[in-house]
Amino acid sequence: MEFEEDDVKILPALLEIDRYRLALGGKQYFDKSYDYHISVLKSPVPFKTGVDVSGQDFDNYDISVTRAKYKYYFTDKERLLKKADSSIINDKARILAELDYQ
Repeated sequence: MEFEEDDVKILPALLEIDRYRLALGGKQYFDKSYDYHISVLKSPVPFKTGVDVSGQDFDNYDISVTRAKYKYYFTDKERLLKKADSSIINDKARILAELDYQ
């Protein structure tokens, strides 16, 4: 996570549950509104997809199916890592270095 002026930026994180592999990220604003993206990277369904969740509070939200935004960040294949946004990878590495996390 990164704290900015009026929001909290949540960098993409990997979550594995049973046969599912998900990547989560987005922004949480201080006025309780939010904009999250969940990329489904591995599931019984044979394709990658994404889900956008946004809203003003937790009672009023919108869900839409989109493309998988974070599919290039959690792979071992070098050619796919080259397609990822290097600024997010650099931010993640900087935060891990500041926390002295190995």
